[in-house]
Formats: sequence, structure tokens, C-alpha cells
Amino acid sequence: MSPRSAIFALLALLILVSVLPVQAGERVCQQCGGVIEGARVEVDGVCYHPDHFTCAYCRRPITGGYTMFDGLAYHTNCYERNIALRCAHCGDIINGEYLVDHWGNAYHPRHQRDATQCKYCGRYISDHLTWGGETYRDGRHICGLCVETAVSYDSEAAEVMDEVAAFLAEIGIVVDQSQIDLHLIDLVQMQSKFGKQSHNLRGYVDYREKSTFFGAIKESKTDVYLLTGMPRLHAVATLAHELTHVWQYKHGQMENDPTFSEGSCNYAAFLVLLNYPGEETEYVVESLLADEDPVYGDGFRRVMTYAESVGTQNWLARLGENDKLPSGY
Repeated sequence: MSPRSAIFALLALLILVSVLPVQAGERVCQQCGGVIEGARVEVDGVCYHPDHFTCAYCRRPITGGYTMFDGLAYHTNCYERNIALRCAHCGDIINGEYLVDHWGNAYHPRHQRDATQCKYCGRYISDHLTWGGETYRDGRHICGLCVETAVSYDSEAAEVMDEVAAFLAEIGIVVDQSQIDLHLIDLVQMQSKFGKQSHNLRGYVDYREKSTFFGAIKESKTDVYLLTGMPRLHAVATLAHELTHVWQYKHGQMENDPTFSEGSCNYAAFLVLLNYPGEETEYVVESLLADEDPVYGDGFRRVMTYAESVGTQNWLARLGENDKLPSGY
């Protein structure tokens, strides 16, 4: 036989061997496809060569106990340390149902009863997730992440108000800050001054006028009250809301329909927040959008629809001259 003929004969033999069917009773390795002779590992009816049954995380052979997850096998230690879903509050492995917050953190459902939730970001307060937290003397709970930017001093509040006033001016809401006295007060003081039933009480405007005997305005005074200790973005949104009230008052709209007035103030806050991109802003905006209150929440959504339909300047023109949204909104 010539060398050329020998090569063809060998190739034909290899092809024949490669297509030979697996004989009945033979075990085939799921990993390599080869016939298993001798020892094997069998999992849910699937067989492996012992060296080919490996951990999906570290890729090393599994010789002892293992954990199956999403159809893959892991060393139990690899699974518990690197794959298992753990509670962001207590750190224990979660089996079964769980809660997820805005930030993607998972929690055992029991923590709704036994953990403290931050008033401003919704996270459950813990040392490893939120750097701990604190409770203000008025009873509010705030996590360590939020307290990092908390506005707690008059100088900080004045700086935020300057910033917010500048952004409002860009959209046509111009207020004279020299005519405003800004006060930081806690929740107990706020409720004492303006009532415990006020919606989500974080700020308030007290606008007063003194007139002469003949009706002419002799003196006007505007006090803006801001809840102390709020994270900076919450203070931004609150001051944008309250300064828009000041703008309405200055335009003579003292008795606007509450839905139009409060909805417009929230819409102005929304426009200002767009200048602060980031996850924290998304959370505050989502809170505005999800508010179920018929005045503050539904009013905001109605004003947004109207303003986006007619444009910012037409919305402001109506806000300064009329007391209600037009029909259809």
C-alpha cells in the first residue's frame, strides 16, 4: 500500500470511529462528551467524569458537598461567600421572598418590623450599608449616607437658597431674596407653627402685609421656614417649592386653587432638580411622581402635563394671572 493510500485509510477509520454511536448502558460526561469508564459523578441524572464536575465560580473539581443555583453547581463555600443573595441590613443569606429598595438592596421581609428606615432615602439603617445613622430630637431617623449632606446650619441653608433662586430665575421665576428671611427649624417647631396635618411638612412661607388707613401697602414681610437636617437635595426641592410660592404671592396670587398652586411649586422643584443629575435626584423625583396626595401629587402631574403641552413661559403666565388650570388638565 502506498503512503497516500495508507493516509486515506487512516482518515476513513477515524471518521468511522467518530460516528460510532454510544452503546447502551454507557455513560457520557456532560462536560467533555466522552464515555465514562469507572468512577463518575451523577447529578440529577447527568453524569460527569470526577475531574469534570467543577464549581461554576472557582472552576475547581467538586469533591464534597455542593450547592445548586440556577442550574449550576458550586462549592457550598463559594456559593455562600460569592453568589448567595444576602440581606443588606443583617448580612444573612436570603432564602425565599425578599424586599428590594430603590437602590437595589435586598432585605429580609422581617426588617419591615425590626429595622429603622431612613426617612430620606428609604434604606434600612445599618453600620455596613449606611454607615449607621442617627435620630433627631424631633424623632426623624436619618442614615449616615444622608446625614453627610444634611443642611443643618443657617449658612448652609442660605447657600442652598442662593443656588436654587439662580436656577429658578433661569426659567422665569425671579424672587428678591433680600426681602426674604430664612429660618431653619425642627419638625416639632414646624408642626407647632403650621399644624401637624400639613402635607409632608418640610417648608413653609409666611407672607404678611401691613397696609395704611387708605389701603396702600405700607410693609410686606416674607419668612421662609425650612426643616433643618434634611439632605441637601431634599432642601433644594423644598426651597424651590417655597420660593415658587413667594413668586406667586408677589404676583398677587394669594388664593390660587391649591392643586394649581402646590402642583406648580412641585413642578418648579422638579425643574430645579434636573440641574443635579444622579441617583439621589432620581429618588427625590420618583417620590414627587409617586405622591398619591390629590393636591401635591396629582396637582404636580397635572401641571407637568399642562406645562409640557404649552411651554414653560405660558405655564408661568397663567400661574401669575389665573387661579386655576384650564379645563382639560
